[in-house]
Amino acid sequence: MYLNGLYYFGTINPPSPFCQQPVNENCGGVFAMAADGDVVHSLNVQDGFRSWIGAGLTSDGQFIYAGGSEQFLGATDADFYYGCSVVKLDPQLHILASFDPGDRGCHSTGVGGNDEDAVAGEVIIAADGSLWTLFTHGVDSRNMFALYHLDANLQPMCVFELQGGPLPMVGYYQSPTIDKDGNVYVNMMPAGISSGSGQLWKVTPGCQGAQLATLPQGGTSTPVLADDRYVLTIAGGQLHIRDLSGNVVKTYALASQATVATSPLLADGVMYVVDVTGSLTVIRNSGLQGYGMAAWPRYRHDNSGSGLQRVGLQTPLPRVFLPLITN
Repeated sequence: MYLNGLYYFGTINPPSPFCQQPVNENCGGVFAMAADGDVVHSLNVQDGFRSWIGAGLTSDGQFIYAGGSEQFLGATDADFYYGCSVVKLDPQLHILASFDPGDRGCHSTGVGGNDEDAVAGEVIIAADGSLWTLFTHGVDSRNMFALYHLDANLQPMCVFELQGGPLPMVGYYQSPTIDKDGNVYVNMMPAGISSGSGQLWKVTPGCQGAQLATLPQGGTSTPVLADDRYVLTIAGGQLHIRDLSGNVVKTYALASQATVATSPLLADGVMYVVDVTGSLTVIRNSGLQGYGMAAWPRYRHDNSGSGLQRVGLQTPLPRVFLPLITN
């Protein structure tokens, strides 16, 4: 994420020897780098922070929000290092607030493997500066699906919960989206991603939810909002254009039935969909124009992947495609 002349990024923290034997202090940290490659600010285990930053950094233009997962530290993670939590940072990467519902640190569901309650996708920011955060697993022994509405200081305003289970209910790179009225759209698999049965839900700012659609063989991508009239979903090798009540308006076949992990992209009326095999589907003449006035219409907010919401400034997103180079 680029903010005020600096590039902000987080690092992973796997239990592998590279990070843990001996402890690599820069695994599971957040850093700010200048254009010349110099790291000018850092937040790592020396500062009492160690959290696998799987959820992309986002910003309201003033502060930075990070979501993470496991806080492995050598052979133990007995102490709290903000693992599986949301943190609010200033541009110098000082921790200003944190949010960790349920079990302090990481809640493990007991199924083994990656069974911790990681923050999914990214912390998304509404036009009024409030935040929404989603967890891949349940945050406590109830193992509920949980989507939280927070104020800018990470204080919970409300929570939307559904009966879930011990398996991951959303993907690690999957987020909700927000329309122009502050309603949130989220895809999920309450029985677990491996169940293959997804659902599209609409959640109001007061955390009242309504299921809009069932997504057979789908639910792992981020729903995309278009023209203030439609929501795009992917299931079973197809892209569906739906109205805001969930009804299918138009369907397009994709290049394959492989999983789509993030979002379709919409630029100058053309849709682009990339699946996990690298297959690219290009859809022209769909009738869609852009993202409209939606506050957070797609994963990473916009086509340049900025993760940036200028609070108080809500104008239509430009219909341009800016290539993003990552490594």
